[in-house]
Amino acid sequence: DGFLKDDLFQRILQFFFSITPEPMDALEDLEDFCRRFLPYTEYAVTERPEEAAQAVLSGPSVLVIEGFAGAVVMDTRTYPNPGIDEPEKDKVLRGSRDG
Repeated sequence: DGFLKDDLFQRILQFFFSITPEPMDALEDLEDFCRRFLPYTEYAVTERPEEAAQAVLSGPSVLVIEGFAGAVVMDTRTYPNPGIDEPEKDKVLRGSRDG
């Protein structure tokens, strides 16, 4: 019920839980992890903590993995869609109408 694509984030978490420790040992850095294991394309890797903090405050999800320098910023935001309905009380007498 927030500003997060719930189904997308659920799939990302399920994928992360299926990763075993063995392939993690062969990774070079966080960018390598994202290329191999992140099933999402809207991401950025940052090594600056202030960028990760700013991302959390502005809406994207931030992933921090033990053993890697930096964080992955994923834009999993969604915005509520109020829909287009004709207002009940304010009827339009002339002009174009939605709904």
